[in-house]
Amino acid sequence: YTLSLHNALPIYAPDAMDVRGPHSIYFQVLAEHGYPGLLLYLTLVVYALSTSYRTMRRARALGDTLVESYAGMFLFSLIGFLSSGTFLGRAYFDYFFTVVACIAILARLARIERASEADADAQAEDESEDDAVEEKTLIAEAPWREAGSHQAHSGLPVGGVV
Repeated sequence: YTLSLHNALPIYAPDAMDVRGPHSIYFQVLAEHGYPGLLLYLTLVVYALSTSYRTMRRARALGDTLVESYAGMFLFSLIGFLSSGTFLGRAYFDYFFTVVACIAILARLARIERASEADADAQAEDESEDDAVEEKTLIAEAPWREAGSHQAHSGLPVGGVV
């Protein structure tokens, strides 16, 4: 007895129009991939939720309303998908993976922006310190210092009256 599509269909799907599926993304992933797959899926969910929440909190603390708004939008989009996923079997819907990718990109861009702002602040501080040191050096090496007094080098008589 050989199993082929023609003789397997009547055995495993006697009514081809009676299609059933899990009505939950969680049970769908569990049924198709087992507990390891469900663990990986939930790990991705927890990563996305925590990253979005952390990004939103950091942006709020730094006063970056644009990043805060985007992080909040992605967080609530993800919560909406996950809550509706309790009753719909759309585990591999592209929207979920798109939101997760956007969360990761937003967090990375926010970190890069904070680092570049910190570098710019540090560079500005270094430049102001360098300017102060340079000013002190110019004053210390001024020509009138070598001549002994400012009046002697300026060409004015010692009394300062012409």
